[in-house]
Parts: sequence; C-alpha cells; structure tokens
Amino acid sequence: MNTFPKNNPFGITKATDFSDNEINEYWVNVNPDYKILNPNELLPKYILGGKGCGKTHLLRYFSYPLQKIRKGNLSRIVNDDKYIGIYSVLDGINSSRFKGKGIDEEQWKSAFEYYFELYISDILLNISKDVFADGISKGYSEKDFVRDISLLFYENVIDINELQSIDDFLGRLSVLRKKIDLEIVNAAFNRTLDIATMRILFSPGDLLFGIPALLSKNIALLQNVQFVYILDEYEKLFEWQKVFVNTLVWEKKQPCTFWIGARKYGYTTTQTKTEEQIKPGSEFQPILLDEIFQGDDVLYKKFAKELYLNRLKKYYLNDLTSEQIEKQFSAKLEKYSEDKIINELQKRYENKEYRHFKDLRTEIREGVTSKLLNEVDNLDLKLEYFISDTDNNPLEQKYKIYLLYKEWANWGTKKSKVFSKVNKLTVDIEAIMDFVNQQYAIYKKEKKGETEFANIEEKYKADFLAQLAYENNIKNTCYSGIDEFINLSWGNPRIFLLTLKLIVEKSDLLGEKPLEEGSVISLEAQYQGVFETAKWFYQDVEIIGDVGKKLYRSLNSLSSVFQIYRFSDKPTDTSVCAFNFGIESISSLAKDYINMAKTHSIIVEVPNRKQKNSGRKEQTYQLHRILAPLWNLPSSRRGIADLDADMINSIFDPQKYDRFEAQYNEMKSRFMAPTFGKKKSNKQRKSKRESGVNNILNLFDEE
Repeated sequence: MNTFPKNNPFGITKATDFSDNEINEYWVNVNPDYKILNPNELLPKYILGGKGCGKTHLLRYFSYPLQKIRKGNLSRIVNDDKYIGIYSVLDGINSSRFKGKGIDEEQWKSAFEYYFELYISDILLNISKDVFADGISKGYSEKDFVRDISLLFYENVIDINELQSIDDFLGRLSVLRKKIDLEIVNAAFNRTLDIATMRILFSPGDLLFGIPALLSKNIALLQNVQFVYILDEYEKLFEWQKVFVNTLVWEKKQPCTFWIGARKYGYTTTQTKTEEQIKPGSEFQPILLDEIFQGDDVLYKKFAKELYLNRLKKYYLNDLTSEQIEKQFSAKLEKYSEDKIINELQKRYENKEYRHFKDLRTEIREGVTSKLLNEVDNLDLKLEYFISDTDNNPLEQKYKIYLLYKEWANWGTKKSKVFSKVNKLTVDIEAIMDFVNQQYAIYKKEKKGETEFANIEEKYKADFLAQLAYENNIKNTCYSGIDEFINLSWGNPRIFLLTLKLIVEKSDLLGEKPLEEGSVISLEAQYQGVFETAKWFYQDVEIIGDVGKKLYRSLNSLSSVFQIYRFSDKPTDTSVCAFNFGIESISSLAKDYINMAKTHSIIVEVPNRKQKNSGRKEQTYQLHRILAPLWNLPSSRRGIADLDADMINSIFDPQKYDRFEAQYNEMKSRFMAPTFGKKKSNKQRKSKRESGVNNILNLFDEE
C-alpha cells in the first residue's frame, strides 16, 4: 500500500527556485536521439522561448555545478563531456544601474562592458580552481596561471609577486568590482564617474577569451575541451547591452562559444557594436523551444508525462514503476462525462422549460413580427411536439434546434433542403420543423450512417455542450484529465506543472485529501485549477503601460469573435479558436500588435496557407490553448475563422478600435436568429441571450 505525503509534489514550478541537486533530479531528456543542445558544437546558440518554456532548467542542466554533480570531478567531466559550462544569470549584474544619473551614455557603456567581464570572469575563475585542485594541471601551477592572467591587463595594477593562488587573484578582482559598485551607487549624487576608479584595464574579451586560452594551451587534458558561456535572461538587458553581448558572440575565439538564453520578446536585435548583424544559421543558431514542442505533440506529451511522473516518484513512500504511478494518479482524477451537464440540467429544469427552448420560441415570434417568418398557428403546441421525441435530453434538443436554424438561415438559397419543395419566399418555419423531425427520426432509427444528425453530433457536440454550460451558468468541466492538461499547456512545462500544483491545492481546500491513497480529485477541483492557471497566464503578460492595455483589449476582442462561432444560433464552423487573414491587406500597426501577441505566446502561429481560389498569402494564428477556459472556448483547433482586413484591423490596430463594436455586431447578426444577417423591421432584438454574450466580452477588462 502506498500513500502520498501531505506536501504538494508540484509545489515548485520555476527552475530558478530549484537547487542544483533538484535541477539534476528533475531533469527529463526530451529525446535521447534529439539533441536540442550540443555543447561540443562551436557555433553559438540563442535559446529562445516563452515564459515557462523550460529554458532555464535546460541551461542550468549544462552548467558546471550540474556537471560536477553528475560526474563527481573535473577529470571525468573533461574526459566524458568535453566541455565546461560557465552559467550566469545576466540579471545578477543589475544592468539597470548603468543608465542616467547625468552620466554620458558612452561612459556607461564602457563601465558596463568592463564590469560585465569582471563579473563573468569571477565565475570562470572559481571553476578554474578545480583544475588545480583535481591535479590535472601537471607542470602548470596555479601561481603560473594567475601570473599569466595578470599579463592580460594593460597595466601592472596587480602585484604578480603577491599572487600565489586563484583566490588571491579573485580577491584583487573583488576590490576592483567593489570600487566600481561604489561609483555607480554614488553617481546619482556625484553626477560623474571617477576616472581613476573606472580606468579600463583590458579590452572586451581579453579575460573571457584569454583565460580559457591559457588553460587550453598549458594543460594537455583541456586542449580539446570547449568553454561554453551560458548567459541566461538576456531579455533583462538594455538594447545597447544586448548589442555588446552580440559583439562578444560575433568575436568569439576558440576554445569558447556562447549560449544565450532569452524570452522571445527579449530577443530584439542582432546588431553588433560595428553595426553589422550576426546572421542566424552562419554565425549563430537560434533554438526555438516553443516551436520544438508545439510542433510535435507526441514528443511533448512524452516529455510532459516523464516530467510529472519524476515528481511523483519522489513522493511515494515505496518504489513504484512509472506505469504504476501514472495509473494510480490518473485514477484519482474524476473523469469528465457529457452526462454530468445533461443530468444537472434535467434536474435543474424538472417540469420547467429549458432556456434554449424559451429562446427558440422568442426568436420565432420575433421573426413573425418582423415579417421574416410565416404566421404559425398554435406555436406553443407545435414547439412542444417538435421536442417531444428527445426524451427531455437538452443536447438532443440542441441538435434539432441547430438544424432548424440552419435551414431557416439558408431559406431561399441553394443550400436549403426545404425551400425548393415549398416554393415560398417567406420562411415557412412549420415546413422546416417537419423536415427536422423527419431527419431526426431517421437518425434515431439508424443511429449510424450519413444522416444530418450524425454529422451534427460528430462535428458540433462539444460546442453545444459548451453552449448548454454557458447559457445555464454551469462550469464546463471538459478541461480535465492528464492528457487535457498536457494539451492545454501546449509545449510549456510551467503551465502544465502549475496546473497540477493548483489542482492539488484546490482539491485539498475542498477536503478531498488529493494525495492520499484512494482519494478522488473532483472535476470541480480540476476546473478551478485549470481556470486559475489560465488567469495567471492571461494576467502575467509582461507588457506594462498603455501598450499592454491595448494588447489586452485586442485579446478580449479576438475572444469575443471566437465566442460568436461557439455560442451563436448557427455556427458555420466547429471548435473555432484560430483565425486567418490576408497578410498584405492589414495595417502595419495591426501587424505590430499581432506580432506582439505572438511574441508573448498569446497566439501561436499555424503553418502558412494559401487561399485555394485567389492564391492570397494568408497568416493563421491560434489562441493559446491555456486561455480557452477563460471564455469557454475549444482547446483544440478544428475550425478557423476567416477574417477580413476590416475585422483584423478593428481587433489589433489601436487606431481602429472604435470600429470593432460595429464590426462585431454586424458579424454576430449573420449568425443569430431571427435575421441571420437579413434586414428586419425597426424593432431591435434585446434578448437576454444577446446581452449575455456581450457581458462576457469585458470579463477580464483591464481598463
């Protein structure tokens, strides 16, 4: 018998909160045959991804402290790995200090470059101590090494005769750095930097490239070893500081190379100090972590399962296989069933009319009043008969009502399967009801085959369940189960782990004791955990100020358009959570905001398509799956909204936001009874159903 301990195995979701040992223990190799990073390659790499993509965990895994945990000593690292990973978080330099305070920008640039090299060299020299401690240096002494480093300086500011060890040398460098720190701190008061203190004693790269060159030249075992500078959080630098790092990458010298880790939005320049551009492919290799996982669902699913099973292995008291752990944990998660929503509705509306039935009656009456429909005698009686064969199943009723709306909207067109038989210009709703009843009877009798309702059930079932949940204020708990959590995270490990963390927490608050044997994690706890993760992702977009507010407005407008497809009377596509548009036809500002949304992973690019008829070049994007629960949208793409330039501009171009409401209302009218885009009388529709859709538009309004 096995039980979980009380603490949450998914409590830590950020690699920065892990110790070196934990980074090593929780490491999951994406694929032994697929090397995302090869530390033995000389070509520098920029490792890019969204927040929570696993970048920091990946980079730290290749750092020297982790190598030492795995191999035990430097000799084995040298023989087995053939590289040394010098890891640094660039945020540790506190780059924001090197700006303003009345100091000339060129002085700040020189001060930053000088300080940067001292900072990274400190990490490298601390690693170098193991070279001599492990006895692999042979005839090259530690004193020889620090003497040679001293010769890299322009002036003999460090007395070579006093230096006996790397620690002695580090002490001198520490003094230099503290003096610079003091100058920076007091710059706001002094409005100047002391020339004597800030005097540059070496050129950029002299230490970063010179120290590894000395080790490689003088120690035989290091001659074929690569020194990899792993610089994380590049996005925290100012633009000119990134240019300096790019210059180091461009000017790298053997045996050194660089891995630069950055959020996608922080990768903003390839410029160097000479104003030349470092070229992807020839001078560095971009590694796009999001695209690797988002482009291969099978690979990511395998990775995610190993990721969460690794956590659980450490929380069982007795050893279990991965298969046993997976089976045991999966069994805890209450399974989603459409019957849950149906049964709740049947219980809630016992001896009462469903909301969708009331709406149908209202639409028909409005259609008659507006002269869009023929008069219907005994409407209530005929509507009762219309749903009498559904056994009070609200989902089955939705199927029938959808087909009725479809024929209503198609009346008078070649798409109508009823109009040609009755030959009337005004919609004959009774004829449509008769047609729907006939088709439903065939469906109930055959159950399988090419029937109208078999097609509706296959394509629209999930959307109509979502409609029932939304219209009746019921939580749509379809976002449940391990596979769905992986699907929602869409290549982002932190989203996946945070979902599990919050689900366990919510389940515990509900008194379910989720980590004890035999417990069940309810659909309610799963829904709450998923919804809270979605809110975190939505609210944690790292864009501040007016631009951030505008991006949120664009996101809310986009989700409102997707809701038209899912919650309308006659959706033309199923499971719409993506959109496409002609690239050439939209404004430059709309393109900028679309690119911003893409860079922050709010939307994800789908491979380009060309319109079959016109050959128009199109761009297709999907709303990030984790955002779907916020608006009760599908998490997996089936249908794609084909939006024209006017709609795209009104969604994404801040200068054209004022056009969105009219565009939205016009679009919605095409999907909703009684007009389906046709003109009607002066009476405007003011149903609760319509206002309900509008209310959700501003559910997360940041204004």
